[in-house]
Amino acid sequence: MPLARFIAALALCCIPLLAIAEPPRIIWPSQGRPLFTTRDTEITIIAELPEGAAATAALERGGPAAQRVELSAVQDAAGADASRLRFTVPADTPQQTWDLVLSVGGRTARARSAVAVRDDLSRIRVVHVSDLNLGAIGAPQIDPRLLDEINLLGPTLVLLTGDLVDITHDDPAAGWDELSAALARLDAPIVAACGEHDDLAQFGRCLAPGPVGSVEVGPHRVLVLYDVPQRPIALDVEQCEWAGAALARSRGRGLTMVLSHSRSAGFLQTLVDADRHRDLLANGRVGLWFLGGSDPGEHPLAEAVAPTCLVQTPPASALGRSGAGSEPRFRVLDIAGTRVSGVREEGGRVVAGDAWPVGRLSVRSDSPPDGSASVVRLLATNNHPFRVEGLRRRIALRADGDSAPWVRGATLLQSARSGNVWQVDLGWSLPDKGAARIVVGTGAAPPDSEPVVRFDIPARITLEALSDGGYCVPAATGGTVWLRNAQEREVRITPLLMLDAATVAYSVAGVEGGPATAYQLTLAAGQQIALKPAWATGRVRPGGRELQVYLRGGEWWSPICTPLQLDSPLQDAVTPATARAD
Repeated sequence: MPLARFIAALALCCIPLLAIAEPPRIIWPSQGRPLFTTRDTEITIIAELPEGAAATAALERGGPAAQRVELSAVQDAAGADASRLRFTVPADTPQQTWDLVLSVGGRTARARSAVAVRDDLSRIRVVHVSDLNLGAIGAPQIDPRLLDEINLLGPTLVLLTGDLVDITHDDPAAGWDELSAALARLDAPIVAACGEHDDLAQFGRCLAPGPVGSVEVGPHRVLVLYDVPQRPIALDVEQCEWAGAALARSRGRGLTMVLSHSRSAGFLQTLVDADRHRDLLANGRVGLWFLGGSDPGEHPLAEAVAPTCLVQTPPASALGRSGAGSEPRFRVLDIAGTRVSGVREEGGRVVAGDAWPVGRLSVRSDSPPDGSASVVRLLATNNHPFRVEGLRRRIALRADGDSAPWVRGATLLQSARSGNVWQVDLGWSLPDKGAARIVVGTGAAPPDSEPVVRFDIPARITLEALSDGGYCVPAATGGTVWLRNAQEREVRITPLLMLDAATVAYSVAGVEGGPATAYQLTLAAGQQIALKPAWATGRVRPGGRELQVYLRGGEWWSPICTPLQLDSPLQDAVTPATARAD
């Protein structure tokens, strides 16, 4: 065969192979527009594939206990849209956030953190982050504590309201890749809006195919608008019509959350100007409207749109209102049905509580939680002046035989084994200025040795003024903390009483000696003892607090608490500390 004819024939044979070798492209879901689904449910993926190609899909999660779940393809009827691929999520899929991997002919596409598998979304936790300004002068990197603390809070989703990568970044494409990799460290999926400092093309490449869209989160939904000063949304007739139609669709359950960057909230302003806001906001159950920008002050539309709450959070970068060096912040809101915690009514408006500064929550480990150890000990601390519920941590443990993981000092939320490594999700809560020692492991579980604690303490106490302007609990307040050893063996403990980060001395009924900050006690099986607090030895602030009892002496301990309302002698009541950060 002549060489020319041989080359032509070879080329004809390779045409189908070249077509199959084209990589697929996942359009939805994406890192900034995730899919929320339950287990044993059919999902739809929108993708661009080579013509006639068949695709497989899987959910993956990296890390020490790398996991992969194959999705079952659903056969489409003839003539169905080839770009809409249907798959079924297996019933035993762990509930967490996954990368979506689509494969065609040996070529793959990956959408980071694009699929969240959650069976119950009636109660969700939202973390709001804005203005990361990655690459800006004074904020060249994302504070690593921000990602760690968000993960500790165990959010259902993280909302980003723009200005993610600064337009002055030395290498914009590399900056957006860095942002995508950093956000992939979050255990929760994100929903992102585009800001005025963001490159629209890079946003589309890394986070979402477009700056406008919606995400269903169980009974709730998130609408994302593109509203930046240089492109006012009021001039975008098509987007305004889409947003109006979306709000007009009645919501029978849950809330609608709206994300946009511009503090002017241009679309909301057009609704107010046209006197359409009351019906649309109420019909769409718009409970929260998240805005970007650096000014967290009162919004001029707040009163007009109540009970919708306008939420603006100070920057999560070092570029705060006072310039470089400001403390990064984020906001936490819990939603149950149509009720939102973390907001309050004030003068005819609904306003969000204070944002949380980075650096107040931490977890330290005495051994690497990367699957190399079969037992891991954690020290968790909360330095906020209020209780933090629903803390979470993911730990990888080396398997020790066939036994399932155990935990002391926290709750085991879920576990999944991959080879010789267990992936374990832990959950716990901490009171104001509180701490916990947590032990988690595989193999033989140690016995639970903590005594039972019962409080006989007044729920409301009027404080006594000190000469320096401070306050203390009056010594005559009284009260008892009862400890009972419910074990069938002897227990040795050192009780510690804390109130508002101060140690409260106590005496032990039947034991010689005056008040002390700690007694080493031995409780026989079934024995009960009484601790009498010496209140005047502790300096406290008015507000909602918790008396915390720590039973030190074992490998693990967590605070057992009772709430107290501490009133200033100058007024009858004060706002509980749980309502706001300092």
